[in-house]
Amino acid sequence: MSLSSSQSLLTFLDRYIVRFSGGFDFLKQINLVVDEKLARKLSYGGAIGASVVIAVWLSNKLLGTDPIGRTRALFGVFASQEKKRNIQVDTWIDKYNNLHDDSKSGVEGRNSSYQVLVNSYYELATLFYEWGWGECFHFAYQLRGETFQSAIARHEYFLAGRLGLKKNDKALDCGCGIGGPMRNIARFTRAVITGVTLNEYQVIRGNTLNKAAGLEGLATSVKVLFP
Repeated sequence: MSLSSSQSLLTFLDRYIVRFSGGFDFLKQINLVVDEKLARKLSYGGAIGASVVIAVWLSNKLLGTDPIGRTRALFGVFASQEKKRNIQVDTWIDKYNNLHDDSKSGVEGRNSSYQVLVNSYYELATLFYEWGWGECFHFAYQLRGETFQSAIARHEYFLAGRLGLKKNDKALDCGCGIGGPMRNIARFTRAVITGVTLNEYQVIRGNTLNKAAGLEGLATSVKVLFP
């Protein structure tokens, strides 16, 4: 998928953001606009403009990183990931949405297809999480003057302390995502931590980051289907 033109970018945003969130359908339902092209322009224009301004301000204020460069890198990864991971975006989003529609699925349908639901969601959403949130997919309160990343790390070190983890202890991280907390705690305590998730992409990404951090012997991501 090429992102060299504005039309390609609009198509990309439609498939990955607007359609997934139901934003465009909402505009149509409340009849704010009748013309589809105008509706898309309003949706994209507002979302893109606000996102760029906020991303630039927050990055320069808090992280000192290059938001435009990171965004371009994200789009580049998405452009290649569909083919590498055999991702069928429209089909997967339809399945995900149908499982939340009681007229098409219901509770029993969701329970019997939870692996499809969860796996499809994280296959599509994990890159967005890492781009906007970082490697650690959880919340933490911030102390006065504390950065977001520092708060995240402090929260993880607090948990490690409460668990009493020390060198060579073994721990299990259930639902590890791409392993950010696991790596921080393994680095901090030198404990041996295994993270499990049912999403294959998260396992691949997690182990890639484990290796890059020099933690292959201490942090390992494994695919496990939860009962």
